Amino acid sequence: MGETAMATACWVCGRETHPFYRVDGVPTSSLALYNDSATAQRQPLGVLELGVCSWCGFIQNQAFDMAAVDYTAPYEESQAASPTFQRFVEATLEELIATHELAGKHVFEVGSGKAEWLATACRLGEMTGLGVDPSYVPGRVDSEDVDRFEVVVDFFDADSDWTGDLIACRHTLEHVPDSAEFTGWMVAAAEKTPGSVVFIEVPDTGRILDEGAFWDVYYEHCAYFTKTSLSNLAGVVGMKIADLRTAYDDQYLLLQGSPGEGPDHMNADRIVEAAERFGRAARQQIEVWEKALGGAEGPVALWGATSKTVAFVAATGDRPVAVADINPAKHGSFLPGTGLPVVSPEELVDYSPSLVVAMNPIYRNEIAADLERLGITATLMALGEADES
Repeated sequence: MGETAMATACWVCGRETHPFYRVDGVPTSSLALYNDSATAQRQPLGVLELGVCSWCGFIQNQAFDMAAVDYTAPYEESQAASPTFQRFVEATLEELIATHELAGKHVFEVGSGKAEWLATACRLGEMTGLGVDPSYVPGRVDSEDVDRFEVVVDFFDADSDWTGDLIACRHTLEHVPDSAEFTGWMVAAAEKTPGSVVFIEVPDTGRILDEGAFWDVYYEHCAYFTKTSLSNLAGVVGMKIADLRTAYDDQYLLLQGSPGEGPDHMNADRIVEAAERFGRAARQQIEVWEKALGGAEGPVALWGATSKTVAFVAATGDRPVAVADINPAKHGSFLPGTGLPVVSPEELVDYSPSLVVAMNPIYRNEIAADLERLGITATLMALGEADES
């Protein structure tokens, strides 16, 4: 941990924020794909310095530099290969479509990634769709779904004239500084279509703070939301909230809203207190995992080549020999910062791991089944399961 810096202005409300957690030397890109280990190890490192706003509860990386992150580089964020995640996506969409009578209408997605969610939305709701994302790669969805939508390879900004009956922004807002301005653009997009619904999905920082989950804090996520701060953001930008809840084993926040009078201000004292506790809890978790990894009888492997993995390895040291992932697009690539190889589950057999650490506990059963199928008898642990004794 390094020294904390001075306070700065909150990206949501403009008030003063107070730093509470800092890590130096973290990779600035955690999901980019690199074809060789040496190139991956040469990628730039940055400073992660979290500050919390005592008025709205918003948390931001005060040292974030947008220029240090290249979202136009080959990028792989998709979780669509997981049956667990796909079931969650479909259930969420079916509820959205039914609740807001979106069947046959038009969806506009900000930050559409590889367009897998957009394609699913169009298929389930028989909708037309438009996505915008600078890292979009064609050809990742079934051809029959491609006919329902298009994706513009670009950034969303104040001059965009796109709109829809559903304005969706999933796992994008946490990558964006100037959070109120960006969200205001989405509200403005919704105002262009009467009755339009805004749907926002972001990681739940409340869980991260409570668990000391240092693996869920990384450079690309410059903005961190709780129910309190997301509600206060809605109040700042003029968005009426229809529903705000946690989902996906309390890992995500889901907000449904529309242009209108925002909610009353929520007191953020509890968030500030949780932020202050987080630094101590994160250091304890790092020590626990260093002990667990160091005590393994043989090679250690991780399962899931995600941002969590990059953060976990950066904090605990370069102990693993490989990272397994079920997404074929990641196979043969290397993690930024450490240059660890990403392999298929089948290739993991060659490494004979004695310990496999699941980077997301919600996939534990899937991973256990794959290890059994492959005849890998390693001990399986998941983040959050290390023994503090």
